[in-house]
Amino acid sequence: MLAYIDHPERKRLIEDYDALNDSLMKNMREALSLIVMVGGGYDDSINSVFLRVWNGLTSNTMFIEDVHALAVQYKRRLINEQDLTKSLIDLLNRRNFSLVDLIMMNNYLKLVNDINALDLGLAIFYENPESILMGVREPPDLVPNRLIGRNSR
Repeated sequence: MLAYIDHPERKRLIEDYDALNDSLMKNMREALSLIVMVGGGYDDSINSVFLRVWNGLTSNTMFIEDVHALAVQYKRRLINEQDLTKSLIDLLNRRNFSLVDLIMMNNYLKLVNDINALDLGLAIFYENPESILMGVREPPDLVPNRLIGRNSR
């Protein structure tokens, strides 16, 4: 199993990259409910179906191109995990992004390199967890983007 689509209208397993591409092209919104289990061999070209769907959802071209560049550099071993982690922290601190961008970024990194932000020791909080627990939800456009990294010794 490559991935699982947990969309309320149509839950299903994805067995290979062709099935993933077909599914994403038929219904772009299902990309947001995609849970990638195993990756590492997905098409890393800038014209891949996944990147086109991501761009169709958010139109955040500069952020998408930056994530793509980092994924390709890591895949080609031009940067290591530590460099990828530092570069992602820098990217998330200097670019505007949405929750959809974060979901798609994690899935893209997992598809191309079989690694995501959690594997790198990063936790991304898009909203303040204490506010959520108190029942206060911020409108998405007022929530500042924050990235918290875990220091390893």
